[in-house]
Amino acid sequence: TPNLSNKLAWKPQTKADLKVKGLGHHVVAKSDELLVAKKWVNVPEAGSVIGIELTKDLTQASRRQGEAEFIAFSLASNFPFLQLVTDMKRGGFAYYKERDQQGQQVVVEQVLVGMGAFYDFLKAALSDLPSVLTNAHAVVEIVQQLQHPTRT
Repeated sequence: TPNLSNKLAWKPQTKADLKVKGLGHHVVAKSDELLVAKKWVNVPEAGSVIGIELTKDLTQASRRQGEAEFIAFSLASNFPFLQLVTDMKRGGFAYYKERDQQGQQVVVEQVLVGMGAFYDFLKAALSDLPSVLTNAHAVVEIVQQLQHPTRT
Protein backbone atom coordinates (compact mmCIF):
# COMPACT_ATOMS: atom_id res chain seq x y z
CA THR A 1 0.00 0.00 0.00
CA PRO A 2 1.43 3.43 -0.88
CA ASN A 3 2.16 6.03 1.78
CA LEU A 4 -1.25 7.70 1.86
CA SER A 5 -0.37 10.34 4.43
CA ASN A 6 1.58 12.40 1.87
CA LYS A 7 -1.36 13.48 -0.27
CA LEU A 8 -4.46 11.91 1.28
CA ALA A 9 -6.22 12.20 4.63
CA TRP A 10 -9.09 10.32 6.26
CA LYS A 11 -11.82 12.75 7.33
CA PRO A 12 -14.43 11.41 9.78
CA GLN A 13 -18.11 12.34 9.66
CA THR A 14 -17.95 14.30 6.40
CA LYS A 15 -21.01 15.70 4.64
CA ALA A 16 -21.63 16.52 1.00
CA ASP A 17 -24.15 19.34 0.71
CA LEU A 18 -25.21 19.67 -2.91
CA LYS A 19 -27.59 22.03 -4.62
CA VAL A 20 -29.38 19.89 -7.20
CA LYS A 21 -29.84 21.85 -10.41
CA GLY A 22 -33.43 22.04 -11.55
CA LEU A 23 -34.86 20.92 -8.22
CA GLY A 24 -34.05 24.04 -6.23
CA HIS A 25 -33.15 22.27 -3.00
CA HIS A 26 -30.17 20.69 -1.28
CA VAL A 27 -29.26 17.03 -0.99
CA VAL A 28 -27.07 16.16 2.00
CA ALA A 29 -25.11 12.93 2.31
CA LYS A 30 -22.79 11.85 5.12
CA SER A 31 -19.86 9.46 5.11
CA ASP A 32 -18.47 8.02 8.35
CA GLU A 33 -14.95 8.03 6.88
CA LEU A 34 -13.87 9.83 3.73
CA LEU A 35 -10.47 9.55 2.05
CA VAL A 36 -9.70 13.01 0.66
CA ALA A 37 -6.91 14.50 -1.44
CA LYS A 38 -5.23 16.98 0.94
CA LYS A 39 -5.43 19.77 -1.64
CA TRP A 40 -9.20 19.77 -0.98
CA VAL A 41 -9.10 19.24 2.79
CA ASN A 42 -11.18 22.40 3.35
CA VAL A 43 -13.80 21.21 0.85
CA PRO A 44 -13.50 17.46 1.41
CA GLU A 45 -16.40 16.38 -0.77
CA ALA A 46 -14.64 17.91 -3.81
CA GLY A 47 -11.50 15.87 -3.18
CA SER A 48 -13.11 12.64 -2.03
CA VAL A 49 -11.77 9.36 -3.39
CA ILE A 50 -13.23 6.66 -1.09
CA GLY A 51 -16.07 6.81 1.41
CA ILE A 52 -16.87 4.24 4.09
CA GLU A 53 -20.28 4.06 5.72
CA LEU A 54 -20.53 2.00 8.91
CA THR A 55 -23.92 0.47 9.58
CA LYS A 56 -25.31 -1.62 12.41
CA ASP A 57 -26.71 -4.25 10.03
CA LEU A 58 -26.50 -4.89 6.30
CA THR A 59 -30.10 -4.39 5.21
CA GLN A 60 -31.96 -3.27 2.12
CA ALA A 61 -32.13 0.21 3.71
CA SER A 62 -28.34 0.33 4.26
CA ARG A 63 -27.82 -0.73 0.62
CA ARG A 64 -30.02 2.13 -0.62
CA GLN A 65 -28.37 4.59 1.77
CA GLY A 66 -24.93 3.56 0.49
CA GLU A 67 -26.02 3.96 -3.11
CA ALA A 68 -27.54 7.39 -2.40
CA GLU A 69 -24.36 8.51 -0.61
CA PHE A 70 -22.31 7.23 -3.53
CA ILE A 71 -24.36 9.30 -5.97
CA ALA A 72 -24.09 12.46 -3.86
CA PHE A 73 -20.33 12.19 -3.26
CA SER A 74 -19.57 11.13 -6.84
CA LEU A 75 -21.39 14.23 -8.11
CA ALA A 76 -19.42 16.45 -5.72
CA SER A 77 -15.97 14.89 -6.18
CA ASN A 78 -13.35 15.80 -8.74
CA PHE A 79 -12.21 12.15 -8.75
CA PRO A 80 -13.77 8.81 -9.61
CA PHE A 81 -15.41 7.98 -6.28
CA LEU A 82 -15.83 4.64 -4.50
CA GLN A 83 -18.37 4.15 -1.69
CA LEU A 84 -18.17 1.21 0.73
CA VAL A 85 -20.83 0.14 3.23
CA THR A 86 -20.06 -2.37 6.00
CA ASP A 87 -21.36 -3.69 9.29
CA MET A 88 -17.79 -4.78 10.24
CA LYS A 89 -19.07 -8.36 10.62
CA ARG A 90 -20.55 -9.82 7.45
CA GLY A 91 -18.78 -7.83 4.71
CA GLY A 92 -20.52 -5.10 2.77
CA PHE A 93 -21.23 -3.40 -0.54
CA ALA A 94 -19.12 -1.33 -2.92
CA TYR A 95 -20.52 1.31 -5.28
CA TYR A 96 -18.66 2.86 -8.19
CA LYS A 97 -19.21 3.98 -11.79
CA GLU A 98 -17.81 2.34 -14.86
CA ARG A 99 -18.52 2.62 -18.56
CA ASP A 100 -20.65 0.02 -20.31
CA GLN A 101 -20.05 -1.27 -23.85
CA GLN A 102 -21.84 1.77 -25.30
CA GLY A 103 -19.63 4.15 -23.31
CA GLN A 104 -22.39 5.16 -20.88
CA GLN A 105 -21.57 5.54 -17.19
CA VAL A 106 -23.39 3.01 -15.01
CA VAL A 107 -23.42 2.55 -11.24
CA VAL A 108 -22.04 -0.82 -10.15
CA GLU A 109 -22.98 -2.45 -6.86
CA GLN A 110 -20.57 -5.18 -5.79
CA VAL A 111 -21.45 -7.46 -2.88
CA LEU A 112 -18.46 -8.19 -0.62
CA VAL A 113 -19.21 -11.43 1.25
CA GLY A 114 -17.27 -11.56 4.54
CA MET A 115 -14.84 -9.10 6.08
CA GLY A 116 -11.93 -10.79 4.30
CA ALA A 117 -13.47 -9.87 0.94
CA PHE A 118 -14.20 -6.35 2.22
CA TYR A 119 -10.63 -5.76 3.40
CA ASP A 120 -9.14 -7.31 0.24
CA PHE A 121 -11.29 -5.01 -1.90
CA LEU A 122 -10.32 -1.92 0.14
CA LYS A 123 -6.63 -2.90 0.12
CA ALA A 124 -6.69 -3.29 -3.68
CA ALA A 125 -8.43 0.08 -4.09
CA LEU A 126 -5.88 1.80 -1.82
CA SER A 127 -2.83 0.10 -3.33
CA ASP A 128 -3.78 1.05 -6.86
CA LEU A 129 -4.27 4.79 -6.35
CA PRO A 130 -2.21 6.74 -8.91
CA SER A 131 0.95 8.54 -7.88
CA VAL A 132 -0.71 11.92 -8.50
CA LEU A 133 -2.67 11.19 -5.33
CA THR A 134 -0.02 9.42 -3.24
CA ASN A 135 3.35 10.94 -4.19
CA ALA A 136 4.20 13.98 -2.04
CA HIS A 137 6.22 15.50 -4.89
CA ALA A 138 3.64 15.06 -7.65
CA VAL A 139 1.30 17.86 -8.58
CA VAL A 140 -2.28 16.87 -7.78
CA GLU A 141 -4.14 16.39 -11.03
CA ILE A 142 -7.73 15.51 -11.70
CA VAL A 143 -7.70 11.88 -12.81
CA GLN A 144 -10.59 10.64 -14.92
CA GLN A 145 -10.29 6.92 -14.16
CA LEU A 146 -9.02 4.81 -11.27
CA GLN A 147 -8.32 1.07 -11.15
CA HIS A 148 -9.27 -1.72 -8.71
CA PRO A 149 -12.07 -1.51 -9.40
CA THR A 150 -11.91 0.27 -12.74
CA ARG A 151 -14.05 3.32 -12.19
CA THR A 152 -14.78 6.63 -13.89
